[in-house]
Amino acid sequence: MAKDVGNPSGRSLRALGGIRFDNNFSIEGALNGFGVIAPSRGDQTAYQISVAAKLNLPLGDNFEAFGRVGLERTWLDVGDDRYNWSGNGFLVGGGFAYRLDAVLNHAALFVDYTIDHATVENTRAKRDETARIWGLGFTIGL
Repeated sequence: MAKDVGNPSGRSLRALGGIRFDNNFSIEGALNGFGVIAPSRGDQTAYQISVAAKLNLPLGDNFEAFGRVGLERTWLDVGDDRYNWSGNGFLVGGGFAYRLDAVLNHAALFVDYTIDHATVENTRAKRDETARIWGLGFTIGL
């Protein structure tokens, strides 16, 4: 993020839910929280909610590659409307997963890389912001 919006502090957390329709296609929803250092406001959390389509490509031996594309809403609330930021954008990303079906049905470990881009604004300015995020996670199906 730009210096007037906030600089990354290095912490983030993502809650992810979705439905897998077959071996190759799923729809996901996510809520992300990102730590940012906001000018004159200190450590804050920017939030993002998104919906994405995910295509999976089985590679063999329980490995798969995936790609993801979707829409997002981003906001940073610092308690003052003049300095709060919000806007809409898109995400695109990809990664690899290892399915743990032999150990735990419908579970996987994954690593991914996502580019989030949004146009955010407040009462004073409008900015195009891009975040690039590496993720490591675990999924379990019900």
